[in-house]
Amino acid sequence: MHADGTAAELAELPEAVREGLHAAAARFPILAPGAADWWLVLAPGGGFWLRPGPREGGFDLCGIAAEGLLERLAALQKTRNLRRFAGSSFSAEWRGDLDVWIERKTERGWQRLERDAVLHPGEKIRVRLLKETDAIYDVNVFYLDANFGVQCLRHTSTRLEASAREPLDLAREQTVTDDALGLENVLVFATPRTSASREIHLCGALEQRGLTRGAAPDAFEDLLQAVTSGATTRGPVATADARGTQSLLMTLRTEWGPLAPPAWPAEWAALERMLPAAAEEGKKSVEGDTGVGADELPDPWACGTRAALARSRPDGRPDLLLLGNSMVEVVLVDFDPADEQASADPAELVRARSFEAEAAFQFGVRRIAWYDRGNRGAFDFALEDADGDGVAEARWVRVEGDSRARWRREAPVALPWLSQAYVAPGNLRSATEKVAVSARLQALRSP
Repeated sequence: MHADGTAAELAELPEAVREGLHAAAARFPILAPGAADWWLVLAPGGGFWLRPGPREGGFDLCGIAAEGLLERLAALQKTRNLRRFAGSSFSAEWRGDLDVWIERKTERGWQRLERDAVLHPGEKIRVRLLKETDAIYDVNVFYLDANFGVQCLRHTSTRLEASAREPLDLAREQTVTDDALGLENVLVFATPRTSASREIHLCGALEQRGLTRGAAPDAFEDLLQAVTSGATTRGPVATADARGTQSLLMTLRTEWGPLAPPAWPAEWAALERMLPAAAEEGKKSVEGDTGVGADELPDPWACGTRAALARSRPDGRPDLLLLGNSMVEVVLVDFDPADEQASADPAELVRARSFEAEAAFQFGVRRIAWYDRGNRGAFDFALEDADGDGVAEARWVRVEGDSRARWRREAPVALPWLSQAYVAPGNLRSATEKVAVSARLQALRSP
């Protein structure tokens, strides 16, 4: 389909894409829109978006090149199949001798989460288990994030011996970050074993075959590989094929919650601005006025008559540049601030545009987020959230022209408005780096 929701013809796809989809038709059949799990959208500037169908839900996936389309579809299918695995005929029912739960760290200590709990970036969680019998199990734990990534949470021994009767951590303490937002899951596999059985490590089964230590692939490992790869499993599937493996799927939602700019600090600098002619004539208020129409993208640097440096954390370097009038209206965020920035003059930083921001956020009548996707020192991507619910309905892409760059608006979309994933290296950041960036962005959470 096209970005506006109208139907597109197969002939509009590049020839290589048509041929690839035809070759993979058994795995990725093309269906009527109402029956499809995902819609392939022809992006206005080239390439594709993948939009979840009515039965799937969630955010759009944008910026997919033709050569990477089938690979992305395979990744989606792998994660979806893992989510559907729990409770299916591929695994046994979850027995009462294993209690698995998720806890969140609070000021009162660790608290057990209720079903379908909402988590926010910066919060800490852990997965716990209590075995109430002398049975022996191999337990594998995965985190399925909102970006359809699959992360193994238990890299050490998977074995629970008969004597293991105390509550234990199935996975080490995890900090929630904002690189993936939406519905997420913790998936647990528990396989009955004997003291003579070799351990089953399913982390490897999702990446490559045959990693059960010292032996050929286990039958359940083979089954899991077939299911996640989208292969057809011929004939009826009995739980015996899974060696009695049980599966449990726990659902979470990660979101920022209400967002708002921080308050002005005690010290701020006045900015010299050229007022719009209409404002000088008293025809409109300067407060909150961007000077551009709704079909144009404002300049985040041009907002307001005040500027101030601020810190996202009391013990950190100044990593926020605040702009506005009586209220803060724009927040620029430097993901890697330099030491010398602490003594800089905010007014000079604005005049020279020398504050090295990777992202900027405008609050008010129009809620807009700008991102520097390539870490090139200039914003080249923007998202607009019309109703302030944290989901952007329109995106803006900077297009380099012959003489100067321009912004192209693309809508409708459904994308997280605030996420570090838009800034290079995106989801390739280390876990430590993701936590650090999320900590800076927490300055935008409403008190």
